[in-house]
Amino acid sequence: MVAATAQAAQTDSITVTIPVPQFQSEADFAEWLNNNPGLWSDGQYSGFELMQHGWLAAGSPEFGSTDISDVAVFTEGPQSVANIDGLAQYFFEGPFAGEYYLTNCPDAHDGFGRLFFLGTDFTKSRRDDYGDALSGLWDMLRDGSPVRKTDRAGVGTKGTRKYQGIVGRFWVAFR
Repeated sequence: MVAATAQAAQTDSITVTIPVPQFQSEADFAEWLNNNPGLWSDGQYSGFELMQHGWLAAGSPEFGSTDISDVAVFTEGPQSVANIDGLAQYFFEGPFAGEYYLTNCPDAHDGFGRLFFLGTDFTKSRRDDYGDALSGLWDMLRDGSPVRKTDRAGVGTKGTRKYQGIVGRFWVAFR
């Protein structure tokens, strides 16, 4: 991983500064999250607990050996928080068959950001094979919601997507 310049964002009355890293893999992204717990832990974990509840890439040997409670996404360029929130809700309440809460974006500025924490409860999914369902998350984030087959959402909406996919590269980690 190679660190680039720092980026500051104003969210309500709190300024959050997030270094703009460049990742070679999702394992690099997970390692970066583990090395920067202030971005996601709110001080709720001790050092030992951070090790037990660390971030993992989907391809890591430990992936699937523990319950998953969080999903993080980092994008190459700024993305609309509302669009990422919509994609996450569409996936977690649709193909994943579970519950979705919200998207937290600590570096949001004017409705755009690069680091997203997707709030869902994996224990609420009606699926018992949620690990298999997660493979669809990358497709949904990359391609967007499915193409509409009718004009039910309004005239001229046939052939469009409710939510667009992420523009550029992105990395996903789980905890």
